[in-house]
Amino acid sequence: MRIALFGATGDLGKELLNQGLREGHAIQAFVRNPDKLNTKHDLLEIVPTDVIKDSLDSLAAKIADHDLVISALGTGMNPGITKIYSEGTAKIVQAMQLAKIKRLIAVSSCGTDPTLDEPWWFLWLIRRLFINVYVDMARMEERIINTQNLEWIIVRPTRLTNGEHQKYRVNLTHSPENGGEISRADVAQFILEQLQQDTYLRKFPALSY
Repeated sequence: MRIALFGATGDLGKELLNQGLREGHAIQAFVRNPDKLNTKHDLLEIVPTDVIKDSLDSLAAKIADHDLVISALGTGMNPGITKIYSEGTAKIVQAMQLAKIKRLIAVSSCGTDPTLDEPWWFLWLIRRLFINVYVDMARMEERIINTQNLEWIIVRPTRLTNGEHQKYRVNLTHSPENGGEISRADVAQFILEQLQQDTYLRKFPALSY
């Protein structure tokens, strides 16, 4: 498939990129700073893009002719005020509509889930530290689900690690009970499995071990 990938310079984005290329997908990576991406592959094209500053028409032209979009946009470990999730994703969705691309797989977090099953002190600490990120992620989710005719899947992983593949759980009603983490490798694998499947269409699969 032809995949438009945003956020390819992040840790999860790089994992998505590498796994996707190994599976034989043609990927265009839309990145603000191409120097941060050293991957070379015949199926990869790196496209300098600022999703906030680029015009809507320019962004739509760049993603035209793709089968779907994957958004792994993020702020890294920066807990400051951000609009990259909400405004960046809103721009991507608008561009998708102009380019007539229907499917979007977006990465959010279990931290946006009010039913998250973790000790109260952990929730207090994490949400206090990353309140700006979670608020903007929640705005992103709202903008996605309120877009008509969009085939969206919003993936909510728990804390991301650099571990190997393991058996993991997927829950749709709330975050998996006693689930604290999952590897980026497994999240990327799950996302790539959804490229042509409708099992989690317009749902919020939460992932954890």
